[in-house]
Amino acid sequence: MRIKMMWIRILSAAALFFILAQANVWANTQAHLVLAVGYRAFLIAAPLFLGMGLSTAMRMALTLCVLGTVGALFSVNAFSLGILALGMAISGYFAKYVAAHTSQGAADNKVSLNIGSLISGLLLMTMMKREWALSLMAVLLIIALFISFKVDWNGLTDTKIKGDSKGREQKKLEWLPLVGWSLIGVATGIKLTGMFAILPQYLILTMGGLPPWFGSLMILNSLAVILLQHRILKWLDRSAPHLTLILSFTTMLVLALPGILKVEKLGLAVIWIMLLTVGECALSRYDRLAKEDGYLFFKELMVGIGSLATVTLSRSFTLDIYWSGVLGMFCLVIGVWAIGRVNTGRLCRPKPLVFFRAPSPDFLDGHVSVRV
Repeated sequence: MRIKMMWIRILSAAALFFILAQANVWANTQAHLVLAVGYRAFLIAAPLFLGMGLSTAMRMALTLCVLGTVGALFSVNAFSLGILALGMAISGYFAKYVAAHTSQGAADNKVSLNIGSLISGLLLMTMMKREWALSLMAVLLIIALFISFKVDWNGLTDTKIKGDSKGREQKKLEWLPLVGWSLIGVATGIKLTGMFAILPQYLILTMGGLPPWFGSLMILNSLAVILLQHRILKWLDRSAPHLTLILSFTTMLVLALPGILKVEKLGLAVIWIMLLTVGECALSRYDRLAKEDGYLFFKELMVGIGSLATVTLSRSFTLDIYWSGVLGMFCLVIGVWAIGRVNTGRLCRPKPLVFFRAPSPDFLDGHVSVRV
């Protein structure tokens, strides 16, 4: 079962990252925005899908991924990429939430995503025609959909979620930490999309198109995350909380400096990517803390806003490519400050002052008993 879940994530991630990178060339700004924002922001529709049961919802989401990719074969527009983004948002979030209930599952999910990114990097180096490339992506997603019928997602959540949520009260939200986690989500979206928007737009401006070695940078990033993720998180857990902020802030600064660092040169681009990789691993610590505090749903939702800002700024202000990084620095610092104002003893752990109930990821608990 574990291997099947990993393969679903690997195949869907490979298709997503490949199309996300090529959207810089294939799609206009509007369609690019729909994909970059929607593959995270559309998870707001998750409760609607859960009415069908988690297993059916996962298969329906993967079906939408297939339909969106097939639609892009005929026209890469906002509608086809929107269907793809909706399917990716729903399937990705459900898989992430189910996996996060065990340390091994969370690690498997992260590794699977980066293996998918690695595969997409290899495919980007082949420079296939759009029709052939999208056909291959559709095949990968059809295989993922087929594998999903071999996994009982309801059964997985029955054994894990119900077991450790028994007798647990629903988490409550505070306004100030909610704003803080939302801003950190925006910063995370800027980082995640920077590889697929800031760098490609800068390379297209300076080199006239994406160079063949762009895919190798994705491969390098994926391998580095796989090798360093656990080590960096363990190190940060033993270190002072502000060290995570320093590394994350440095990442946003690096995102703002592709022109100064001359990343159109392969050697300097490799250094740029490695610096971003360390920051990406550091940002993963906020994912875990947000889940512990009950703000993961809001944080993940705001990742889409970060993607929106990154694509808009990088395509509209190519000559001033630094704006996305500047916005990321601002959001990160204000976000951590807002969270720290509630409880200075632990950077990201707000006290339970109640303003309203959270539609947090725990909404799954009420649906896992539904059988397909």
